[in-house]
Amino acid sequence: MKTASITFLKSAFVFLVISLGSFLFGTASATCTQANLTGTWYAMGVSGDTYWDEMTETDRCKVVISSTGAVTSGSSCNIRDQRGLYTLRIASGTMHVTTACAVSGSLRLCGNSACTVSAIFTIQYGQMTRDKESFPLLGYKSADPDVVFIYEAVKQ
Repeated sequence: MKTASITFLKSAFVFLVISLGSFLFGTASATCTQANLTGTWYAMGVSGDTYWDEMTETDRCKVVISSTGAVTSGSSCNIRDQRGLYTLRIASGTMHVTTACAVSGSLRLCGNSACTVSAIFTIQYGQMTRDKESFPLLGYKSADPDVVFIYEAVKQ
């Protein structure tokens, strides 16, 4: 009986060490830096007004992020809704990633060429994957939080 208990304890200890090692290795490999976010990302998903129960837009955005987290020129969104297909320029914004791979930031989209009509969209939740090649994100329009977006971003 005593030998069986010792064998069980040894097996349990080995299992615990292997499990803990796998957990620590997995956690270590998930560490992110701003460099992981730098580059060109394509985000696709849906957006709409949750107050009116209308998720009527499909969106595809190209977001170019500098090493400092600034959203740079060449960033835009193609929007399809009941009015048709149109493009909105992303005039400015910032995006950052924590060491735990949480993505945050905001984007200012222009409704016209002079950007006198614009809206700021805030990323509420984002989580970069372990391979650092994609991240799902959820956000809202800052002036009207009922307007939300749900995207998946993929690095080019």
